Amino acid sequence: MGRKQNAISGIMCASFCLAQRDYLAYINHFNMEDMTLNLPIREIRPRSYTIGNDSDVKHLQKQVEITVDIMHKNIQLGLNRAENLDDLEKRSSKMEEETNHMAHINRRLHRNYCWKNAQTWIIAISVVTIIIGIIM
Repeated sequence: MGRKQNAISGIMCASFCLAQRDYLAYINHFNMEDMTLNLPIREIRPRSYTIGNDSDVKHLQKQVEITVDIMHKNIQLGLNRAENLDDLEKRSSKMEEETNHMAHINRRLHRNYCWKNAQTWIIAISVVTIIIGIIM
């Protein structure tokens, strides 16, 4: 139990020391008068190689050309898709109009056939009634 407690207290002490160090670094760069934080600026070091080589420039130009070609293709595909969507929208609206027309024709035919069916039943019942009237 003593070893674990010492290890835990050592970890806590180390984390406290790191936190205290960070806090002190923060305090050292904090200006209390204008309430700003002035952190030191890191020095930017040049890379170990230069891009000025002709082969590097040509390689970058080739990559830019490839990217431009891909973007042109993507734009063209987008325009083609928009045209296809417009065509599809026109076709669907035409189909909707035809569907409405067919529904109207269907309702009219249904009414006509219902009336013809009713007339047939009226005539059949009348004939049966006349025959029964004659027999009786």
